Amino acid sequence: MIIVKEGLTGKNPAGKVKYGGNVLVKMNMNVFFPDAATVLAVLKDATDGLKKANDDGIVSKIKIQVNLFDLAIKGVVLYVQGVILGIADDTAKDMVDSAGLGTAKKGKAIIADLAAVNGPDKNTVVLRKKVTTGKKRAAYISQICTGDISVETNWTYCKFATLATVTIAGLKSGTRYYFRVAVVIGEEMSDYSPVVFVDVN
Repeated sequence: MIIVKEGLTGKNPAGKVKYGGNVLVKMNMNVFFPDAATVLAVLKDATDGLKKANDDGIVSKIKIQVNLFDLAIKGVVLYVQGVILGIADDTAKDMVDSAGLGTAKKGKAIIADLAAVNGPDKNTVVLRKKVTTGKKRAAYISQICTGDISVETNWTYCKFATLATVTIAGLKSGTRYYFRVAVVIGEEMSDYSPVVFVDVN
């Protein structure tokens, strides 16, 4: 599993502007990411805003724009991470490199709890995740299985989200589905949680 780095550590405002500009150039018309327009528009506004604030030299404005820029990069990272789910690591790394971003290897274990229940609508399941480290800014990679859970190839990716509660739709009534979740915090990805299951209504 390839983890996409935010790449912001150690960069001053000018370095962030340069970094944002590079990502914008690399992502523009990139065949791997045809639906990136929304996150790129946010990144462009944030990069332009940070450049202007940095050029003006007003510290209070720079701080605000740095925060907006960091959030914009986070959005791009989450988008790219979602696109590469389930793709072979070598290809996924090439895709991330082509976006001007970097990658990190799986980090230390982070404990996560997972609960799954039938959703309010027919053929849906609600997954609820909880990180027990107390750390913030977590993202969650959920996998689903309907076969032998001991066979790794039976697991497929079904959701990548920053929300602790998500709904999985389009499931088949009367079928037992198994779920597990991994947590991504910064550049660290946990092992998958213990498996839970739901018999879909």
